[in-house]
Amino acid sequence: MVGESLILIFGELDLSLQSVSGLAPMLAAWWTVHPSVRLGVVGSGTDLPPAVGLLVVIGVGLVVGLFNSTLVVKAKMNAFILGLAMLILLAGIQQGISNGATVFSLPSAFTYIGAHDWLGVPVAAWIEVAVFVGVGAFMRYHRVGRAIYAIGGNIEAARAAGIKVDRIRIGCWMFAGVLAAVAGLMTAGQVDAVTTNQGTGVIFTVFAAAVIGGISLDGGKGRMLGAFTGVLLLSLVQNVLTLANVSSFWISAADGAIIVLVLLVTRGSATYRSSRRDTAATRSCEG
Repeated sequence: MVGESLILIFGELDLSLQSVSGLAPMLAAWWTVHPSVRLGVVGSGTDLPPAVGLLVVIGVGLVVGLFNSTLVVKAKMNAFILGLAMLILLAGIQQGISNGATVFSLPSAFTYIGAHDWLGVPVAAWIEVAVFVGVGAFMRYHRVGRAIYAIGGNIEAARAAGIKVDRIRIGCWMFAGVLAAVAGLMTAGQVDAVTTNQGTGVIFTVFAAAVIGGISLDGGKGRMLGAFTGVLLLSLVQNVLTLANVSSFWISAADGAIIVLVLLVTRGSATYRSSRRDTAATRSCEG
């Protein structure tokens, strides 16, 4: 959520983060878990130490983020098309590695942040709140954070102001990749397994939460507090629908309807403000 919000704020988007959250833990688990025919446990047989497996998770996020950002920033490729292509490619690799099998019996180091508590609160929740607060403070008070807003507002003006636009965009993309990989590790820890379809559909929920939270799809606007609020509101809606025994298919439809509704409201509000400014300017000229 935080990673995609950052990318949206500086005026781009990355669909492939969904597949990063599945591929990163899958690769790490495949190379770490010891296979057993008797127990039905699949793995590559390389038996990497869990610590190295965790580095693999981080490394996948960094590499994919660097690859995507380099093609967009340096080669001027369309971020949407590239993200869609990478989403499909990485999902295919995720399925091909294990031949469609689920990798389970993960090392305790892999499941810790998804399955353990601190003071009665899940470790994953502590990490999520810390990331939201840390990135939110960084965006508000650090010059690089403010530069990200400037890039999203007007990239050419940001260049003219001396902001290292390309370096910041690449750095944000890599950071977003790492966050997506860690999020995938959390999900794997909650179920003590990595499935071939882990991460599927997550990106649409992320977009819905971002839009609800006021993250502008045009770039340059949005706060982490708003994104966090969007996550809470979307979760509330989904929980209410679930408690009402609404089919999961209709819950997905509700997410899409929420995005459309918020976009319509945002567009209408922008048009209204623009008309008010034009009216005020006209009256000023007449006066």
